[in-house]
Amino acid sequence: MNDFLFDPENIDDFNADYVVLCHELGHVITWFCYGEEIGCLKCCRCTDNLIEARVTLPPNAKLDELLHTPKYAMKFAERLLAGEISARHALGKRTDQICSKGLPVGDGPDQLAKAIAQTNPNSNLAKEDVFKVLQFAINHGQSGWYAWIVERMSRARDVVNQNWAAIDQIARRLEPRLPAIGKTQVWTKDELLAEMKKCGIHSCNYGSNASTQG
Repeated sequence: MNDFLFDPENIDDFNADYVVLCHELGHVITWFCYGEEIGCLKCCRCTDNLIEARVTLPPNAKLDELLHTPKYAMKFAERLLAGEISARHALGKRTDQICSKGLPVGDGPDQLAKAIAQTNPNSNLAKEDVFKVLQFAINHGQSGWYAWIVERMSRARDVVNQNWAAIDQIARRLEPRLPAIGKTQVWTKDELLAEMKKCGIHSCNYGSNASTQG
């Protein structure tokens, strides 16, 4: 198995404020580009001075059912991958790789599927975006899981590249408003939509709504 897709390096700079915002905005803008409803962005400043951020999606009673359909799983995986791609873009890193630290990616699809199935769903590893993408890949790509991820990466990277100016500009506008230690800042759906509108993102059509700025 080729392993160029997986980067074992632990990139500490992923935790920088601006990079964290780019990561989350990659999720937001990609999901919007795919015609899906976005939620809010919540950022908390931890005691170690690092930002813990999360994009919440609107409640969807059919989400679990949808994630078992190939088309929706592809789209959801691309949304997840767009976060790391945006963070790597912000750092000037390769955007055709994903961080594999702690992930069982080197032993082939059968061993990988077994390792994923045996991972505690409440563990920190199971909460990682890349781990979730691997789950989708095993379930929907099966023996072709590696090619499945490469294709998802390619599509997510296209969206991020088209909208990078917007991701960068919004992140720089939000960064001064990040909270102090122990505090929380929330940007609502309407606030995020307004920020995207400032950057020329007015509609949700993948391939045609790249930022008009920059």
